[in-house]
Amino acid sequence: IEDDISPNDAADADDPGRCPSFEDKDEEMHIFCGRNALWKPHVIMWGIDNLIDIAEYDGEMRRICRLAGPYIIDEVMESLFESVALALMSNFIGTDTVAAYALAELFMGMTDELIGGISDSQSTLCPHALGAGNNYLCAQYTQIAIVAQTLLGSPFLVFWCFMIDDVVLWFGLGEHVATIAQQYTIIDSFSYFISGITESLIGLLEITDHEQYVAFMDVVEGAVNVSTLAFFLILRDDVQLWQVGLLDFVLGIIFATITLGYAFKMGWFKQFIPGLFKNIALRNKAAVKNVLRTALPLAVGSFLAYSEWEVLTIFAAHLGPAEVTTWAVLGTIWETFEATTEGLGEAAAVRVSYHLGKGNHHMAKVSTYKCLLASTIFALFTTSIFFMLGENLAIWFFAEDATLQNLLVELIPLVGLGNVTMTFGMEAWHIIGAQGRYRLATLVALVCSWFITVPLAAFLVYSLTINLQGVVSAVVIGYSFTGTIMACVLLRSDWERLSKIIMDINAVTGEMYSDDSDEEDDDEDSMSSKSSVSSSDDDIDDSSSKVSLDSESAMSKMSNSIASRSLVSAVRVS
Repeated sequence: IEDDISPNDAADADDPGRCPSFEDKDEEMHIFCGRNALWKPHVIMWGIDNLIDIAEYDGEMRRICRLAGPYIIDEVMESLFESVALALMSNFIGTDTVAAYALAELFMGMTDELIGGISDSQSTLCPHALGAGNNYLCAQYTQIAIVAQTLLGSPFLVFWCFMIDDVVLWFGLGEHVATIAQQYTIIDSFSYFISGITESLIGLLEITDHEQYVAFMDVVEGAVNVSTLAFFLILRDDVQLWQVGLLDFVLGIIFATITLGYAFKMGWFKQFIPGLFKNIALRNKAAVKNVLRTALPLAVGSFLAYSEWEVLTIFAAHLGPAEVTTWAVLGTIWETFEATTEGLGEAAAVRVSYHLGKGNHHMAKVSTYKCLLASTIFALFTTSIFFMLGENLAIWFFAEDATLQNLLVELIPLVGLGNVTMTFGMEAWHIIGAQGRYRLATLVALVCSWFITVPLAAFLVYSLTINLQGVVSAVVIGYSFTGTIMACVLLRSDWERLSKIIMDINAVTGEMYSDDSDEEDDDEDSMSSKSSVSSSDDDIDDSSSKVSLDSESAMSKMSNSIASRSLVSAVRVS
């Protein structure tokens, strides 16, 4: 039963002195002068009212929190399990083995970051297609991602299998370490290959209301991996690194089979089967171009972000061995912060992508502001916990070294401040990507990273001889610039035009098939209507979403000539 009474029925609804609401004020703001200068009382009151509206725990906010929770748990636990596994290996299988493992994972990780942009593009393109009701196109995107990762990633993996020993020798670590690294890389390359395919298929589950199942299985897999590794190291003597890699590969195969097998048995992939297995998606040239155009800036951005930290490590090495050790521990702490940011960013990208693909530009804008507010509050919360741990954190890491303890304690305030700026900046990066503008987001991050953070850090270390505080300060300043610029981009976004572009691209990229057609209007139990990005809460938040399927149906019936011109226009604008 719907209540016909709305705020517009109030006695003061037409009061000219009433402050405009979030929906009905669409005037340009001014900084110092003008009718809507930011310092004027009615603008301040309008901002406060907007903040209250955005902070309301309504259907959209509930959906964001419900989606972000599993993402955050998944990312944080993955980071935690990796740290525990590394600690176990360092205690049981020797320094040479850990050095071989670290170098192998470093270069395999660089390749994974570069190729991983293809699978990361699914978090934007698939919700766009789902928002338009096109499950077939969503499945085609997944098939294209799997094929592209296989074709582009395999040569890199083979390359490292044969060349990793020469790279280790170039670092001066000796023949023994080089042999260990090569043996491990041959096994680990298969793990990376299987992981890429599995993550692409699991990505469909994460955006169709099964993110809790995926997070649960990931946590169970991580716990089993660490537990099995611990028993393996304790019960066996002279464990080789390749045996650890083989154990990880076997467990990965087992859990991938269980996770995907159960999902297929439950029918969660049913609506995607035609697009996944009953066609050759590479023939859809428009879809292939869309995937590659989205994946390229994602891959470049991830690769450069990965490389930036390695460059900063070189700066830390110039300061001395104590600084390098402290910087390595700081990297572990920062990875945990980044894990929470990644979870929030994925949730924001899914929600905003869905609304834009559905033609509901107003809800996309509302969801953006809610995600930014939620991420900022969460960043302040995690930073406060970090500050409360304070010196205890340094003692846990460096129980017997007062010098290292002091170095880490000095960096805690700066790291906390950097967490807030990083969270806001990365959240904005994900949302701009959800708008289909990953090239712009990557360009901003690239300029701020390599033209602000790195040069400033080099100047502070080499010219002013400032310790690690200079490096961390440079990182914080770089994140601040990134967040500020991306906030300006979001505030200046034409959401209606961006939504129209995305709908035009979806109309050109793929046709509508049985489970995506007008039957979906009558079938309330279809997977699209139950997806994580299309919960019934949307109807509570914005009644305009009720007509989005009609808009999508009309778009799917456009003639090829009109659609082609729309695509050309969309590419030029984006």
